[in-house]
Amino acid sequence: MREEGIQPNLVIYNTAISAIAKSSRLNMQRVTKYQSKMKSGAHATSSTSDDQRMSVRALSLLEKMKSDNIDPDAWTYSGVISTLGSCGEVQDALTLFEEMRAAKKANKISYTAAIGAFISVVLPTGGLFKKQM
Repeated sequence: MREEGIQPNLVIYNTAISAIAKSSRLNMQRVTKYQSKMKSGAHATSSTSDDQRMSVRALSLLEKMKSDNIDPDAWTYSGVISTLGSCGEVQDALTLFEEMRAAKKANKISYTAAIGAFISVVLPTGGLFKKQM
């Protein structure tokens, strides 16, 4: 991209991070669907190598953005938090959320992403929302 004279900016980074977040949510849905079909009681996990690559990619883009002196906004942080949550890395998502709050960049969207990160761990296995028999 730079070879073509296009300099990355906030919109480009946010678009890339958003695409990663959407991909991680789709992967989580696939794993959840697989879990619900299993009859033996064994559970698949969402911590696949694909998940790890997506979370590393999102965090790498965030760091690259900062090194390019582009100030991440609420959308940036929310996308990375959402990706981390979908990949089962809740502690990392909450740590990033705290960083965001300290930088006074948190908004309704980022709070929703942080809550979603927590719930993504609970929902796939039933957790709090498991139907009582």
